[in-house]
Amino acid sequence: MPTRPAAATALAIALTATLVGAAVPAIADDDPLGTIAIAPGATVTIGGWGSLSGTEAGTTEEWMNAADLAIAQHGATLASHPLVLRRVDAGCSQDGGAAAAAQLVADASVVALLGANCSGETLGGIAAVSAAGLTTISPSNTLSAFTAADRGPDLAGYLRTVPSDAVLATVAATFAHGTLGAATAVAIGDGSTYSTDLVTMFGSAFTSLGGTVAASLVVGDGGSTIPDALAAAGDQAPDVLFLALLPDDGADTVDGIADVPALAGVRVIGGDGLFTQEFVAAAGPAALGVYVTGPAFGMYAP
Repeated sequence: MPTRPAAATALAIALTATLVGAAVPAIADDDPLGTIAIAPGATVTIGGWGSLSGTEAGTTEEWMNAADLAIAQHGATLASHPLVLRRVDAGCSQDGGAAAAAQLVADASVVALLGANCSGETLGGIAAVSAAGLTTISPSNTLSAFTAADRGPDLAGYLRTVPSDAVLATVAATFAHGTLGAATAVAIGDGSTYSTDLVTMFGSAFTSLGGTVAASLVVGDGGSTIPDALAAAGDQAPDVLFLALLPDDGADTVDGIADVPALAGVRVIGGDGLFTQEFVAAAGPAALGVYVTGPAFGMYAP
């Protein structure tokens, strides 16, 4: 009966294409990664966990739909076994991630996972995934610690295809300082693990280039209101605002800049959390002129 290594080594969404396209060895009992035995005719399941509700739902649906398309293009089978994607909502939170991972790990037909979407989801669920000997590959987590050289055993089952905050923040800082000629910046985050990591990485990269981060502000729970944060940013008269925010807060922030005369002409750079249609739709005309970090699609153009 077919077997499958417990730890996949394919890349992100390509995991699906790899599973449906690769030959599966008949015997792999001596595989150092371990094996998963699949009964004749049994369904093979890829577990998809991510934000299927809330403002991040659009991002998750995009890569889950891509996985479904890849499965369909290969006849929805793997070595004569039915192949399906099981979608579980992780709610963009640690608790949601823990619950989603627990559901998928308990499903004996799951051989590998795609996700999570938000870094908080992964923080909540990755220990259970790794403990089960499974691998998850995220197309959107950016928390730098997830792929750090000194990461702990709880992250043994984690891979990703998106660059970490360390890379994204360095790109943003280099663009701000070198291309825009910015000497001063104010960073605004929402206090989440993702946002805090991105703000920290941006500040480190920007100051290493000779720039000054005049203030790092927090909005939302435990922080100030967006109008108050913008007023505080205006007091610093920065050349650049760096926004480590998700679509709703990002849209409200760029929309509110016009109400602060001291920020007239300020350049705005958003992290990858604003690289979404939801941000553009919510911000409307205020999104014009906003720079956002994201994949360099031109690298893959014909």
